[in-house]
Amino acid sequence: MGTDSTGVLRAISWQTTPGGFFYRRSIAKEYLGTDDPEEVGKMLSSVDKFLETGRLLKEKSNGKIKIIPGYADYSWYPLSARKSGFINDKNEFIIDPTLVDFFDTAKILREENLTEKIAQWSPPWFEGMKAGSNIFGYVLPTWGLHYVLKTNAPDSSGDWGLTNGPSSYFWGGTWLGVYANSKKKEAAWKFVHMMTLDHDTLKWWATLTGDFVGNRVVFDEIKGTFSDPYLNGQNHYEFFAKEAPKIDSSIVSRYDLELNNMLLGAIGNYIDGLKTKEEAIQSFKDDVENAYPELIVK
Repeated sequence: MGTDSTGVLRAISWQTTPGGFFYRRSIAKEYLGTDDPEEVGKMLSSVDKFLETGRLLKEKSNGKIKIIPGYADYSWYPLSARKSGFINDKNEFIIDPTLVDFFDTAKILREENLTEKIAQWSPPWFEGMKAGSNIFGYVLPTWGLHYVLKTNAPDSSGDWGLTNGPSSYFWGGTWLGVYANSKKKEAAWKFVHMMTLDHDTLKWWATLTGDFVGNRVVFDEIKGTFSDPYLNGQNHYEFFAKEAPKIDSSIVSRYDLELNNMLLGAIGNYIDGLKTKEEAIQSFKDDVENAYPELIVK
């Protein structure tokens, strides 16, 4: 991820950011019969099972409980389940079949009222994390635990569990590099080296913050030592240590941030009834062609 188009390493990260599904244990116990992460994970382990569990929560709660805030939260699963990225080695734009299916999944989530129809990062999205909310779970990566859930919903501490969803995924990350015209390159490199490659520093950072570090030697060594009260004592490090090796970052391109947003916009037009599925897909292609004329859009 930190390598440029010519194969030169430009930046290194101290972390890796696999994702999971954070769910409310109280809701799981009441409506699913268990709050055990492994058992709950089985109920979310495929697209069909995820939808079935959403329907079950809705039915047993008389429509009160919603499985996730909105369709955009689900997007990380199909985006990561793709066999092909948006751009191939011929500079051609591709819509993987998994994303075509996502149009249908999003439509089901909307039409069957399985979500709260809340946009990510909006005030209601954050409010839904607090104690007493009717939102069952949030699709978030490693940093979502410490810097999203804990920060915005300290009152719901202990009521959360962490498990898998339909597919493994990653979201975000932070890289350190050295400015080409820096007058203190040697000192800068020493800092980058300390933060990303020094095992003692990484152990210190992980213990201090709970952040999931990107060095496999280190996280394999320390993964058994964690127990987070926010997750009712669950070891988030062991979960992410299993998820991290499953991540395939080869499908990621420099265009992905904007393309992901364009995709969600097209799906939004479809599930809101503004366009047919075919029209929405075509509008997605048109948006890409207009924004990036250097790409080949068929």
